[in-house]
Amino acid sequence: RITQKALEEKVFEAVRTHIGIALDYEEMMKKLKEGRYVDGMKKSLDQTVTRLSSRVKAVQGKRTKLYEDYVGGLLDEAEYVYAKNSFEKEFEELNSELEAVMEKRAEFTEALSPENRWLRLMESMRDAEEMTKELADAVVEQVKVYEHGAIEIVMKYQDIFELTGKYLEEIRKKRGV
Repeated sequence: RITQKALEEKVFEAVRTHIGIALDYEEMMKKLKEGRYVDGMKKSLDQTVTRLSSRVKAVQGKRTKLYEDYVGGLLDEAEYVYAKNSFEKEFEELNSELEAVMEKRAEFTEALSPENRWLRLMESMRDAEEMTKELADAVVEQVKVYEHGAIEIVMKYQDIFELTGKYLEEIRKKRGV
């Protein structure tokens, strides 16, 4: 059991912690952008996507040419099947790698963009002085109270919060900050 007041205090404490973290992230992102590091990371991811896309198209072209050579009688069936299996495997691996890089680029862009929904929400709550229903509705997804007074607070945009932290930590490590 926990009183309503104690629960509200715990939830407000968690919200204030998120707001503080968001403001720290915001400041760190400004510094990183001044150094063009974020732009460099994005450019690198874009180049990787372009390179992998070109390789996927090249393998697709080889697969098409392979079939034409088989139909034209330049390859026997055993040669065709062997080469086809090889190209299929390479095609699948490249596609898988491309999808992973595209997902990472999308996550990176979401986490470090000026439109980061979690950062904007936390910034708008910066001056909150008490827990209100509006604040709870905007920020808190779910509150679970367990036996012995344990509380779990699930925040909205938790996924973006974690992504933002992950990429900022990755950048910090690469820069030696």
